[in-house]
Amino acid sequence: MKGKWFTFGCLTSIGLLIIMSIIGFSTIGFAVGNIASKKDRLQSDSWLHLKLSGVVEEYKQTKSSPFDERQCAFEIVHKIEKAATDDKIRGILLEPRGFAAGGVTLVNIGKALHDFSQTGKPVYAVFNMGTDRDYLIASYADKIYLTPSFSGGIILTGTGTSKHYYKKLLAKLGIKMHVFHAGKFKGAFENYTRDSMSPELRQNIEPVLDGLYRYKLTVIAENRDMSIEQITDIYEQRDHMFIAPDEALEMGLVDELKQVWELKKELGIDRKKLVGLDDYNMPENICSEPDRIAVIYCMGVIMPKGRWDEDYISSSRLIKTLEEVEKNDKIKAVVLRVNSPGGSALESDIILSRIDALQKVKPVVISMGDIAASGGYFLSCHGDYVYAEPATITGSIGVVSMLPEFEGLKKKLGFKDEYISRGKFIFAINPWQKLSPEMKTSMEYFGASVYKEFKSRISTGREMTMDEVEEVAQGRIWLAETALEHQLIDAVGNLDDAVAKAAELAKTHTWSEQYLPKRKSFFDVLLEEKLDFLQSSIVSKYLAANGFEDLETLINSIGQEPVQMLCPITEIK
Repeated sequence: MKGKWFTFGCLTSIGLLIIMSIIGFSTIGFAVGNIASKKDRLQSDSWLHLKLSGVVEEYKQTKSSPFDERQCAFEIVHKIEKAATDDKIRGILLEPRGFAAGGVTLVNIGKALHDFSQTGKPVYAVFNMGTDRDYLIASYADKIYLTPSFSGGIILTGTGTSKHYYKKLLAKLGIKMHVFHAGKFKGAFENYTRDSMSPELRQNIEPVLDGLYRYKLTVIAENRDMSIEQITDIYEQRDHMFIAPDEALEMGLVDELKQVWELKKELGIDRKKLVGLDDYNMPENICSEPDRIAVIYCMGVIMPKGRWDEDYISSSRLIKTLEEVEKNDKIKAVVLRVNSPGGSALESDIILSRIDALQKVKPVVISMGDIAASGGYFLSCHGDYVYAEPATITGSIGVVSMLPEFEGLKKKLGFKDEYISRGKFIFAINPWQKLSPEMKTSMEYFGASVYKEFKSRISTGREMTMDEVEEVAQGRIWLAETALEHQLIDAVGNLDDAVAKAAELAKTHTWSEQYLPKRKSFFDVLLEEKLDFLQSSIVSKYLAANGFEDLETLINSIGQEPVQMLCPITEIK
């Protein structure tokens, strides 16, 4: 009987391998044929069609499925740059719909659109119903067209963030969360132990939101050649949330009222001349110069292990890339593009130690994206030069930890535990029993020690005294200009500025950029993760559909390590 089952298992494995091989080769054949057809399909006087929708992240290392067509900002920007010098591309037709991206990511796509239009090729934006970020990216176009239908229009809302507070809900379930903060203004996880936002967290967040709000209004005002007062009045003084098409035209928010099909007909754009992002190839990443600057994208929450289909920062992942870069003699300097709200304190320290080792061999410059706070700032603080973009959120120098207690839930469910133990702390981290005073003291001590180490790393990297670090620490968050005043960064600048500085420090005058980590296909990840993708994919889709994706990331991170360096806010609307 065992022999039969063994034979059946072998045959099943071989069958699965054959099926996967067929799918793999079919996909490769389809991709090759698709690339060839794209080249043949591109006609003269073509228009690049940017249909931007959903969440657009700055960089995606992996695809969630073979049919995942979502574009990241890295692809979008490079395709726009390629189109600017492509004789067959006449212009760009921008059609945002439900577009969402971080402030820095959005502005960088906008800058690429602006640079494209500076070549003499037009950028036209058109939409039927535009939300806040739809309009913000559309403002970079030479002209904005809006449907004349009254059921269309523009919704300009503002800037804000929100938190759900769960203390009463958890109490009804018999669950208590113990949160330990090191840093007066840290605020992360306070929504599990409070009924409302603490005065300290509100005081921490409001100046940042004020700065981001002013920055957004300034960008729109400059792009539309309007005064900041005009834009402010539109946001704050209008009577209705929906801005009707005729009102948008009167306010100067759009240039013409026109249906999408009418604009295409007027421009002479037929289906064959409209080239989507998926149908336009990325420029070839040819390192033509002997000297290279490595741009390493560090994206997502910092944790030892995440879902196979998400971008996260782990020591095992990033150190492998750093070691490859160190050994490559053609790479003269490194730019770390950090876009992270933080995460594991231990992982952060392991990664920083490897960055320190790399710096002894090659210059390392930091470029901050949408957010480089808490653990994200920890990774950045030793850079030879540190840049943040105007809308970057950084700082949040503090530590937080959380332990659940299900003692009340256990009573509600009607069961009890019996323990036989040897050793004082054998059941110390047990959510089904009451947190002991000794464990509470241990967590407070542990958090304070990690916080002191965090400040020490900053003191060394930024050449500040511990007292100077404490003045700007305690969990406070900052925008770039304020972070510069507090010596947490060296300059306000973008990724291009960081690359130029890295080349300067490496004393090279001509270079090519090499982007890392290498982007992986679905099948690359499938083979690496040993078929664990199916369960993860199902769970991910459920959580995303029900709005709990951030909660899953939090649970994964806390489960792997209770002490965290996480920013109290990660999403700004």
